[in-house]
Amino acid sequence: MDTFTEIYKQLNAVPGLCDSIGMEKAMAFIRMAARLKDKITVAQPPSFQGNSPPSELPPDVASFLASAAEIAPDFIHGCWTAFSSLIWRYEGDERVSEALKQYGLDRSIFCHTRYYPNYSVKDGLRTYYTTIPNTIQVGRINMSRQRVLDLFINLMLISWTSATNGARIYDACLSKPEEQPSEMPDWAGVSFKLRNEHVWDGFIILALLEDHERRGKTLRVPHTGEQRFRFTKAMDERNARIRLVGQPEWAHYCNRCMRVWEDEKGNLSKIHVVVIDGITIGHPCCGVLHCPTPLASNRDRYCPDHVDEDKKCAVEGCDVLCDIDNGFLTCSDPGHRHLETVHKKRDKAMFQLRTRRTAEITAEEFEEMEILSGDCPATKDPNGNRKIRALFGRRKSHNEQIIVRPCGMIIARATFFGSETVTQTADFIHKTFRTKDSMPDIVFYDNNCSLYKHLVHVEDPLVKTVGFPVDVFHWECKHKKNTVECSYHCSPLLFPELIGEQKAWHFNSSIAEQTNVWLGGFHAILREMGASKFDFFLDEMIMRKNKLTLAKLEAEGACPGLRPL
Repeated sequence: MDTFTEIYKQLNAVPGLCDSIGMEKAMAFIRMAARLKDKITVAQPPSFQGNSPPSELPPDVASFLASAAEIAPDFIHGCWTAFSSLIWRYEGDERVSEALKQYGLDRSIFCHTRYYPNYSVKDGLRTYYTTIPNTIQVGRINMSRQRVLDLFINLMLISWTSATNGARIYDACLSKPEEQPSEMPDWAGVSFKLRNEHVWDGFIILALLEDHERRGKTLRVPHTGEQRFRFTKAMDERNARIRLVGQPEWAHYCNRCMRVWEDEKGNLSKIHVVVIDGITIGHPCCGVLHCPTPLASNRDRYCPDHVDEDKKCAVEGCDVLCDIDNGFLTCSDPGHRHLETVHKKRDKAMFQLRTRRTAEITAEEFEEMEILSGDCPATKDPNGNRKIRALFGRRKSHNEQIIVRPCGMIIARATFFGSETVTQTADFIHKTFRTKDSMPDIVFYDNNCSLYKHLVHVEDPLVKTVGFPVDVFHWECKHKKNTVECSYHCSPLLFPELIGEQKAWHFNSSIAEQTNVWLGGFHAILREMGASKFDFFLDEMIMRKNKLTLAKLEAEGACPGLRPL
């Protein structure tokens, strides 16, 4: 019999245990452990009979109970020793249920909560525990957070390894599924191979749990529906927050990106610098130029707001309905139909098939042709002929624009749709630095000549408080310097504060292009991602790269910190 005296003796045998738990934690431990009896049994060796409780808990169950019951991990074994015999024959919930049926009390007093190693479920809502466990449950796979998920994430971060290749590396080097006891009857039909879906789910869950832990929040997602849509809303919420407030290192400073010096009069001066550049990586997006609305499915050509455009001729500027019933994306206009025919022949040609083995294939398939006459609603070019242009595949977002400190810290990222324009770049600057005190003193950009001209035209006050020099490499090698913006307003030579004590450029104005080399390595991983996962993945990679950069700056004595804005 499990009397209080006997239980006290067991608990008192572990120093400090009696003082650390009370009735509430003890009952939580007993009830949750009883719910996990089957899982505890499965983890035992084949010789285990099940008539009495095992002497030890499986590590994942012990970790779960420590987190869920809020008991220190060192005390879990003591609790199991004291309560195991009670837990093994525990019928508390069933006895209450029978009593309710017998005496007619309303059954609504039940909490109807089911507990799992990483989360609980109630009313179709999955609530993850606030403490990140040592293992992350992904379907029927338990993966070690430190040894497996961190391995996958760092393979992506450092060597651009895809989830598929990460799973293959794990199987080949660590798991070795061919050595698993598949010939045993109990393991028949069980696959030990890791799939890329497991890698991606683990990546997303761990990233979301870490994000919620940093903010002191609890992760809640739907328990119903398909796994691939389960975390979309949570990812969208984080994406929107980062777009609004920027990366955690948004207010970063160090002596590599901020210069403080003493002038001839003994006064202290300082300048804070950022560098902007874009890279042509993107995801499938709406076929309407500059439309940011995500596609309902990656197979669609248009977003839900422009779904009717799919019924129109694929030639830009033509609003006639296409002949979709006969398999054409163009209307009956001979020029338009000829353009589609040429496109299909080109797509099927043997030289194209050979090219596809070595060249990268994208979903964005444009076809362009010049015609001499006709009533085609296309724009005339300067020589009087007409050009028609058609989009037969999906459009992709144009580029990712980044703002980087000269020290390598990435503070903001934005997706540009359609083209990289100075209007979008100016808007990106204003949205990133929303307050006057946060605005940098110098903004390097390879197209600052056009950006400065645009800001002057719209009478933007930034031209009076911020310097807009072209980065040194582009100004020396790629600018003609035949305009007042290029030769005077945006010349880095006219910003003496950019030159350090050794008469050399103090800041690395090419850091954005160097960072884009790293970002470009993700092209193959990103090209078929949906918008939500695309943004979530890039933001997570940038966040982790910033951590590596911060550690490097600290090791090199760059005195990094966050400005109190």
